[in-house]
Amino acid sequence: MRFLARAAKKLREDHPLIHLHIISGDKVTITEELDRGLIDFGLVFGEIDTSRYEYIPVPYQDTWGVLMRRDSPLAKKQTIAITDLKDKPLILSRQAFQNVELRNFFTGGQKEWNIVAT
Repeated sequence: MRFLARAAKKLREDHPLIHLHIISGDKVTITEELDRGLIDFGLVFGEIDTSRYEYIPVPYQDTWGVLMRRDSPLAKKQTIAITDLKDKPLILSRQAFQNVELRNFFTGGQKEWNIVAT
């Protein structure tokens, strides 16, 4: 988000009459809206079919985290291994399984993991 915020600020400085409307969506939504001409550009993380779109690589680093209550036993740990989450009810973003790195963590899908919502 920091990259996007800086780019938006620079765009507004260079073109003060422009108005931005930022929409959050997954890769499928963004590419469909680009294809239909509903948006001018999209910021998509992860793999994309570069033969279909003009693109500029964006320097970013993914950081994954786990949100939990302060009194959770996991909150006392310095690091959390993926196996620590095996029996926990998980809420994942809708696009989680589109990300190859994250999908590799959750082999077996919803049947093996306790994914209760997206």
